[in-house]
Amino acid sequence: MKPLIKRMFLVSSAAIVCGSAVGGQEGWTPQAHGPTLVGAWQFEMTVRADAPDCTTSPPITFGPNPFPGLATFHEGGTLNEYASRTPPSIRTTGFGSWKQTGKFRYKARRTFLEFDPNGLLWRTMVTESRMHLAKNGNRFTDVSRLELTDVSGNVLKLCATVEAVRFTP
Repeated sequence: MKPLIKRMFLVSSAAIVCGSAVGGQEGWTPQAHGPTLVGAWQFEMTVRADAPDCTTSPPITFGPNPFPGLATFHEGGTLNEYASRTPPSIRTTGFGSWKQTGKFRYKARRTFLEFDPNGLLWRTMVTESRMHLAKNGNRFTDVSRLELTDVSGNVLKLCATVEAVRFTP
């Protein structure tokens, strides 16, 4: 198995396993324990240069930045995300898992596949996020670390800040 394909398989398998194992929040209901991330969200993301303090790191200057996106956090700890920075023909929807780490605190990990203009796999992206949910449960902020690995094994590290609003009927 080629190294990138093997790595993609391992990342995808880990996301599926983590989605099953991390979510183990049996009995968890928003009514019983307060607000949760479960639900649909609209967000605006700003990709920034990698730095210890991502919130003060300068935004990158190529491509649209900031840009909107959508995320759904499912009961049980899985998630899906799509951001509009690149068209769907170039980047897949993200798949991953999330869990609560403290009162109003969460972490998430997801993966994406990216393709070149010919439709060939170009690189993978793994994003790890630390989120803080507002007490009313309708907003969250997020600091994320992004690791993009191309088919040759070269790694590009970035970070991002996110402002999200719950999508409600």
